[in-house]
Amino acid sequence: MDLFAACAPGLEPVLVAELGALGLRARPVAGGAELEGGLREVERMNLWLRTAGRVLVRLGQAKATTFAELVRKARALPFETVLRRGEPVSLRVTCHKSRLYHSRAVAQRLHEALQERLGGPAPLAEHDEEGPAPAQLLLARFDHDVCTVSADSSGALLHRRGYRLAQSQAPLRETLAAAVLLAAGYTGSEPSAVPGPSPSRPRSSPVAARQGWRATSPSSAGRGTTRAGWRRCAGRLASRSCLALRRRSPAPTRMPRRSPPHGRMPSAPGWPRTYASTTFRCAKRAPRRPVPG
Repeated sequence: MDLFAACAPGLEPVLVAELGALGLRARPVAGGAELEGGLREVERMNLWLRTAGRVLVRLGQAKATTFAELVRKARALPFETVLRRGEPVSLRVTCHKSRLYHSRAVAQRLHEALQERLGGPAPLAEHDEEGPAPAQLLLARFDHDVCTVSADSSGALLHRRGYRLAQSQAPLRETLAAAVLLAAGYTGSEPSAVPGPSPSRPRSSPVAARQGWRATSPSSAGRGTTRAGWRRCAGRLASRSCLALRRRSPAPTRMPRRSPPHGRMPSAPGWPRTYASTTFRCAKRAPRRPVPG
């Protein structure tokens, strides 16, 4: 399968290096990294990557300049690998420098094509990442008359998975903070490289402990965490315990085996008290022990 890990612009080299630490050979492209792999690689990427926002499974491409041509070519895409008849689907389409520039019309034709491919109805639904049973998200990008269709395998954005349930304003998103730490060579033995209460402990501790941003407890799988995101994509992955998956998934090779220093969080004058309390609530959910290698 062709896989794509999406990241913020400019973080592609850091993401490729992180994939290399997982033993995966990737090539940087605008907005992320591309690589080839199977279900095993999809699992490991969702579990360990800290700088990626989503992991997508490429279903294929279709070059089209008319809607009839789009429907005809989209029927050949393997939608049955990520969807079944009767299951809801959510479509997210963007168009750039293409003759077919109406995103809603493109989404309508893609929905028509996938129903013909599945041989039955697949109702459209709004994508609700926080819902108990979110619809399978399909992403289509039309660029210079070429439509690339991908299936999301992550569910909620990876930086929120597992412990980041309490929300507040923060100067850095976890993926960007992790990229800064990894690019700076932070290992956990040094003091926190990101100042302030909100970015420091929850963002730096998984980096120091060789841990991903995902939950370590299966009880959180109902909030769009690892199991709920994977089981609707990439060949209908079976639901399984995050702990069991961690035990059999090798950790990144360049991450040291040491626990981060869990002392008192550094103070930051001028930060509202609510920010600090939110950080402490998220830090309690964050994993604190190294994962068995």
